[in-house]
Amino acid sequence: MINFTFDNYITPRFLGRTLDIHPAAVLVAALVMASLLGIVGIFLAAPVVATLKMLGMYIFRKMFDLDPWPDPEVELQPIEFPWYRWSRQLVEWLKTVWLKVRKVKKD
Repeated sequence: MINFTFDNYITPRFLGRTLDIHPAAVLVAALVMASLLGIVGIFLAAPVVATLKMLGMYIFRKMFDLDPWPDPEVELQPIEFPWYRWSRQLVEWLKTVWLKVRKVKKD
C-alpha cells in the first residue's frame, strides 16, 4: 500500500514540480514509455516530456515572434517547512532548559 501511494502519487508530483510538468503527464508518459521501452522507458519518461515541453514552448514563442527564453517574472522564495521552524523552536527551548538545569546544579 505504501509503495502504491508513493509510486502513483508522490513520485509524479515530485517530478512534476521539479520539471514544471503536471503530475498526470508524468504518470501517463511513464506508462507509455514503459510499454514502448520497458524499464528504460520509465526512467526516460519524465526527462523526455520535459524536453518536449521546452521544445514546444520554444517553437510556439518563435512562431509568434516572442522572446523564446523570457526572464522569470517572480523570483522564487525558498520554502520553509513547518518542521524546520518547529525544530528551531525546540532547540531554543532545550537550550533554555539546559541552562536552567546547569544553574540549579551549580547552586
